[in-house]
Amino acid sequence: MRRIRCNIWLATLWQSLVALLLLWGSRVAFFYHNVDLTGAAFGSLIRLMWQGVPFDLSAWAYFNALFMVMRFLPVPFAASRGWLRASDAVYYITNGLMLCVNMADVAMFPFQGSRLRFAAIRSFFTDPNLGGIFLSYAGAYWWAFLLSALTLALMVWLYRRVEPEGLPSVKSPVLAWCMRAGMFLFVAALLVLCMRGRLSFSGKGLKPADAARGVERLSEMNVVLNTPFNLLHSLKEKPVEALVYFSEKELASLRSSVRVPVADAGSMSMRNVMLIVIESGGQHWIDRLDNAPEAKPRGLMPFLDSISGQSLVVRYNFTTGRRSNEGMAAILGGFPMFEPFIYMGSPYENNTVDALPSLLRRKGYATKFYCGSNHGSFAHGRRILNNLNGC
Repeated sequence: MRRIRCNIWLATLWQSLVALLLLWGSRVAFFYHNVDLTGAAFGSLIRLMWQGVPFDLSAWAYFNALFMVMRFLPVPFAASRGWLRASDAVYYITNGLMLCVNMADVAMFPFQGSRLRFAAIRSFFTDPNLGGIFLSYAGAYWWAFLLSALTLALMVWLYRRVEPEGLPSVKSPVLAWCMRAGMFLFVAALLVLCMRGRLSFSGKGLKPADAARGVERLSEMNVVLNTPFNLLHSLKEKPVEALVYFSEKELASLRSSVRVPVADAGSMSMRNVMLIVIESGGQHWIDRLDNAPEAKPRGLMPFLDSISGQSLVVRYNFTTGRRSNEGMAAILGGFPMFEPFIYMGSPYENNTVDALPSLLRRKGYATKFYCGSNHGSFAHGRRILNNLNGC
């Protein structure tokens, strides 16, 4: 097959799409090899692959940022043969690493139960028996090494189907420089948007917990995610220190935590359960809950005041978090505040817990989440429900 000659910009577009499509397509191998562990149905593959596009774009943008900058840099030598060879080397190294890590997790996932994090990689490479472990893995999982080699070979072959041949020509030197500078700024902005995983430069960027959106079960998040994205977002993670205040014997002597509830003879009424969470409100602003001496009615929350007269009201409250994501996890899952540890941003956010949403779900309940703020500003509320096994 003959190589196609085109300008640098078109060649770069094709070559960057090759890496992105291979990363996106490698999710098929992960899905079919780990389908029993993820619990995803075969018919849901297309849906999960579509939901994984923002995560693939984010990982692709991080790994290809240097390559794209080199190709679109508005300088005269950007089209020189030496510069193009250097950009080729950058592409092979960064995208080869990205694809190999993603393919390696196809075989590693059963050991971790989740996508690889940087802590696991660091532990692997600091093991004194690294050589023996690598050789044993190479023998047991030869197919993963072969699949990675074939993927890299396909990447190189597709990459070399086009040959960059100069920059787009414009008669006016000033116009040519303006066009190249404008294209460079456009590509830089596009890379930032892809890294963030959102069509916005404001607010928080895409996080691994965002994979909970749209999945039917928590384990499907691993199909939506990709390993390079997960590794990048776990670089700054610190292991949570295990705090031991009492021995098991001391705890048993103080208070036994084992309780066997006795089921009521009657069946559940199956009435709706509604939780109203007030962001940064506090009982001070609700007349029926204000315990301050000589407090005067303010009338700021008349609806809550009216239903509190017909509801179970707890007048003495204690804070369980300082942020929105801490408060929701505390209310729904019973997680207290462990500063600076935040459950929803920790390596344990995908763990299965017996929280209120999951307990009610077993009884046939469906969870709905409503928020009266701008779209996306409380997205982590939905993620918390999913991570606590709501629906």
